[in-house]
Formats: sequence, C-alpha cells, structure tokens
Amino acid sequence: MGISSSNPLASFKKFSRERGVKLFVAGLDAAGKTSMMYRLKNFQQNSAEFEYGVYNYCENIWIQNIYFINLDLGGVMRFKDLFQLSYQENIKGIIFVVDSSDRDRIEDAKSDFQEILRQELLSGIPVLILANKQDLPGVMTVDEIKEKFELFLIRGRSWYLQGCSMITNNGLSEGLEWLSRAIQSDS
Repeated sequence: MGISSSNPLASFKKFSRERGVKLFVAGLDAAGKTSMMYRLKNFQQNSAEFEYGVYNYCENIWIQNIYFINLDLGGVMRFKDLFQLSYQENIKGIIFVVDSSDRDRIEDAKSDFQEILRQELLSGIPVLILANKQDLPGVMTVDEIKEKFELFLIRGRSWYLQGCSMITNNGLSEGLEWLSRAIQSDS
C-alpha cells in the first residue's frame, strides 16, 4: 500500500462555504477519527478551525467547506445521553470509523453504530462506514465488518463500507467521494 497524494476533500468542493455541508463523525475511541481530521486538515493549509465545546470528546471543526462534528464514543458519556444535545440538526452525512484491528470491541462499535441509525433526526441520512487500519496485519476484512455490523439489514438510507488506512491515506478519498455523491443525490 502506497501513500496517496490525492485530496480526499476534492469531491466536496461543489458545496460553498456559505452553504457548506455538515457531517457527523463518530466511532469508538482510538478508531482513527482524530487521525482522519488531521489527515484532512493537512490537505487544507491553515483552513481548519477547531472549536472545542464543553465536552472534551466532541470537536467541531471547519475544514474547507465542511463542518465536522467529531464525537468520541469512548466511554465518558453514552451516545444516547449526549445526542440529546442539538448536534444532529442539519446533518447531511454520517461517517462512522471502525478500528478493524480491535476484535475485542467490535460489538461495542456495532452497538454505537446501531444507536446512531436509530436517531430520528438522522433517519435517511447517508452513512459512510470507514473500516480503518487496513494497513495492519491480521485485521478484520471489510466483509467481516459488513457481517458483524449486519449492514445487510439497513433499510431506508444509502450506506457504503470502505476499507481504509488513515496512516497511508488509502481508501479515504474513495469513501468521501461516495459520501459527497450520496449527499448530492439526497438533496
């Protein structure tokens, strides 16, 4: 696997900064969400604005014309308690990052993913599942994660599962390109 130099955010240039697009990013701690944010920020020199709220596990970040709500589901507060806050208003897409190497917590990740899908204000919104850390040996394959997450049961929304590595940048652009197209077709 080589390092890709293509800009993973190129497909979102269609959205103006004024109109922008709001994406909800979630996953267990250490799945690769923050690595993804830094990877994306590196493609946009000095354009990321980090707004830390009262919760140290939620980052609100503007990169280019995309407003990311990056939520760490790693234990401080369960998702359903936190999601009573107004984060979900006007969200156009969901990115759920899974640590493909963490077999011990795949059921926890699945549970949090399913909780997101149950949120009424997020119904019908396209969801991109990023199976991160595919560059490591012995990780769960994309097909294994598809089975464990029971993605075949998802109805009423478009979804896409993309294997990726935030370290090598493989797969990230492809996943974000799919999400951009899915958001445009839902508009």
